[in-house]
Amino acid sequence: TVAGSLGNAVIWGSLDEATGTSELLIRQDGQVVRTTFGKTDLGMGGVIKHSVEEKEFATTVYLRKIDKETNTFSFEINGAPVSLAVMFEGFEENHYINPTYTVTFASGQQYTYRFEGHACYRYSAHIAFWVLGTLLHTNVIQ
Repeated sequence: TVAGSLGNAVIWGSLDEATGTSELLIRQDGQVVRTTFGKTDLGMGGVIKHSVEEKEFATTVYLRKIDKETNTFSFEINGAPVSLAVMFEGFEENHYINPTYTVTFASGQQYTYRFEGHACYRYSAHIAFWVLGTLLHTNVIQ
């Protein structure tokens, strides 16, 4: 489980190893939004949805490619390409050790976050679903 805050949102993310799915909870402005990420007909990812006064807001986040040679992940968020680069202190048994992730959005904006511990490719992708999805869904990054 990962917990933290992004902008004025509090988030929790947890991965279910058995099913390969994860759940994201975002609490912001008195509302809790719950999303599941996993395999879909559109690929690995999911849609963050909530509504305010009958107006629905949705953010789509899908993993498109992992390049293990360059340690980069390619995502599609709301139809736009997003690149995620990984730097790390070490790499053991297909796990990054203390990885730092830097995302570049289609707008050119960058955002960097760090995970203390070990994260495999799949866990790194799910952490990215939680962080990148929240950044865009809560308008921290536009």
